[in-house]
Amino acid sequence: SSGINAEWPLRPGNFSRALHFFEICLSVPSQQTTSAIQVVAYQKLTLISILSGRRLSVRLPSVHSSIPHLCRPYGNLLQIAAEEDSEKFAATIAQMTPFLEKHSNLGLAKQALEYIRQKNVKKFQSTFVSLKLSSLANHLKLSVQEVENRLRRMIMSGDLSAQICECFTN
Repeated sequence: SSGINAEWPLRPGNFSRALHFFEICLSVPSQQTTSAIQVVAYQKLTLISILSGRRLSVRLPSVHSSIPHLCRPYGNLLQIAAEEDSEKFAATIAQMTPFLEKHSNLGLAKQALEYIRQKNVKKFQSTFVSLKLSSLANHLKLSVQEVENRLRRMIMSGDLSAQICECFTN
């Protein structure tokens, strides 16, 4: 297992800092090979870039050009995240669970899934003045209870400006 464990909830305020430190790690030139620490940094950087909603844009020294190839599954996650299809992303994470656990990245991947789901919920905020929870649940492919709980969490955290009215819960 790597020495970098990111299973804790990474707070949004720390994304920039985490990205910065992982980018520094990747930009350090080495003699002739890529270090395991740099591979782990690239894996984490990929997941945190999804969480932060930023494009992955790291300039790797030429000696590290093999890192994206070594981290191909993370590149695939990045592509799926760009599609904003939370169901496909969730299925991919489920399929990759043993791999992600082995690299201590399952927690970050689950946070990335939550970010994609929240992003999809926020799209509706700008489109609808009011919306039935059942309609939102059908679109997001979640249960009405899951949608209501997710909305309550997003409202309480300030991520969503909305109200849940009992007259619209069904």
